[in-house]
Amino acid sequence: MDIGEFVKAIAGTGHDTGTFRLPELMTYCTSQSASGVGISRDKDGEEIFLLFIAGEPQGAVLNDKAGTLCGDKAVLHLRGTELFSFHPADPERVEEYAIGCRVYDRSHLKGNPTGEIPHLSRRETAGIGILTVTVLRRNAPQAGLHVSVRKTGQLVGTDITAPTGKASFRLLFGRYDCVIMDRDHTIRHYPVSFERAGTSLAFDLANPSAGSAH
Repeated sequence: MDIGEFVKAIAGTGHDTGTFRLPELMTYCTSQSASGVGISRDKDGEEIFLLFIAGEPQGAVLNDKAGTLCGDKAVLHLRGTELFSFHPADPERVEEYAIGCRVYDRSHLKGNPTGEIPHLSRRETAGIGILTVTVLRRNAPQAGLHVSVRKTGQLVGTDITAPTGKASFRLLFGRYDCVIMDRDHTIRHYPVSFERAGTSLAFDLANPSAGSAH
């Protein structure tokens, strides 16, 4: 039985504990020390499975028209707006399937995937602005790429590049790590210093010296 069949089997029991956005799912699983699978499916056929053991996210799988991603590469695609149904399952069974799709960097899940900034006082909000990132390849705009911004390992915003290659984020001033996933699923990291509103930065994926890839 592969993971798709496993998920279909537990979903077929009709036993789920509710529907959650990602932050709510994380809170629920942590508070209940729950083991099982969160399942999200959209109208375009995209499927996301998040595997939890004792309240901790241990595995992830994303299936869409482009293929299958597992582990950290799968959770990088989360927008934070998906709806998950949570289906309890035996932790030993979940572990069998989590081995092949292990999530190592859980900050992708435990951060702030919507990019929303908590309520701040007027004095504190003086340092908020829009950061625009343009992704290029040999000066040609790259559309449809996943871009995220992290601070000290925590996810603070995600976006998909427009036909112009642009992605935008509303952020507090400071230093960040910009993460870009290419079409071949290569992940590149670019350090960003955001010190004034309206800052625009461009990264050319054909220039290996601009950022690191793994």
